[in-house]
Amino acid sequence: MDAIKLTPEEAVARLRRGGFVLCMDLPETREFGCDIMMWQVGAKFQGLKMIPPGIHLLVFEAGHHSRVAEFVCITPGEVVVRRWDPVQEDIAPSSGFPEDQLERLAMGVRNNDFDGSM
Repeated sequence: MDAIKLTPEEAVARLRRGGFVLCMDLPETREFGCDIMMWQVGAKFQGLKMIPPGIHLLVFEAGHHSRVAEFVCITPGEVVVRRWDPVQEDIAPSSGFPEDQLERLAMGVRNNDFDGSM
């Protein structure tokens, strides 16, 4: 898929209006999807940004070529955090992070600390 070309002003507006999905520890070569798009993730993949507000379907390739899907309702500026569980070969709605760490991760996303991998 080709990258969408945005002016700096459009990019800032989309960042302000959109939400984020931060995917921690998702193994390289697994598939990840949002709505109707699917991607094979690379070593640097950590999620998506500029997701329009509303209900979205997140899809993760689990073990043995199966998929796990969940609906999320994203609001402007919201950061949804998911973490890969290598034992269960699954991503669950609960990230397993303590609440204070979730807040630090969300702040990092909003401060563009993950910008090179989203």
